[in-house]
Amino acid sequence: MEITEEQRRRAEANRVAALAKRSQSHSANMGIWNLFKCRKTLNPSLPESDSVQEKPLDVVPKSPGFTAVLEICESDGFSIFVQPVEGSKFPGESECYRIIEARLSN
Repeated sequence: MEITEEQRRRAEANRVAALAKRSQSHSANMGIWNLFKCRKTLNPSLPESDSVQEKPLDVVPKSPGFTAVLEICESDGFSIFVQPVEGSKFPGESECYRIIEARLSN
């Protein structure tokens, strides 16, 4: 069965309409993410030479005394903020970031 010129025109019109709708939907969804901005923070309390290689982590405690809050900034980036856990000893920001880095590298 052969497709008539009218059917071909309708199919092309439907294809163009679907592409326009898809493009509009995609740009509307991306507009939502443009409203969210990741906070860029510099932590002056951490020296630049502080790294996992200087002080390897042998044993990871079950309850490290902090929680890590991850904030997704982009499709390939995130920020981490540490907060003390009530009732536990907070090891300090430098130690928290060292523990997090060791766990993420595994």
